[in-house]
Amino acid sequence: EQPRTRWAKGRAIREWVKPNGARNEAFDASVYNLAIAYQLGLHKWSALDWRRLREMALEMCEAEGVEVV
Repeated sequence: EQPRTRWAKGRAIREWVKPNGARNEAFDASVYNLAIAYQLGLHKWSALDWRRLREMALEMCEAEGVEVV
């Protein structure tokens, strides 16, 4: 998709236009993922929060006998 500006009734309207035949499922999925991440508040997590989550996940894998590379 590309941003384009069109004029209607003397006002500029900015819109995203997809070229004919182009697919944008990957872009849509990225937008949906970003929206849910913000909904969950993940943009507020610090490096320490992410480290704790990783450590917890690794502990769970060890308990289940799952090898983590």
